[in-house]
Amino acid sequence: MREALYLRSKPLTKTDLKHFISWAEKQPRNGTYTFIDNMNCLIAQYLRACGFSRVTVTTSNFWTDKSEGRLPFELNEIAQGQPRTFGGATRRAKSLLKKI
Repeated sequence: MREALYLRSKPLTKTDLKHFISWAEKQPRNGTYTFIDNMNCLIAQYLRACGFSRVTVTTSNFWTDKSEGRLPFELNEIAQGQPRTFGGATRRAKSLLKKI
């Protein structure tokens, strides 16, 4: 599972986004996340689910026990959007998938 899209510091691909969507669809649809909680935001939760620990995320960067780098801009847009539920993030990610 350590193939998280964030660890490549490259443009977001369809494969990367599908991996994220697959994870997001398994979360409680109405479950919420706090965008400004850099250790438990949507992206930090995803990275932990991929097997990383000591995760910290900002709007443009991430740090984990094994790696660090820049986040694709689109992921921040998915996480920042409203509503801040896993279902909302899944819808935004699927909408983006149709565009790339």
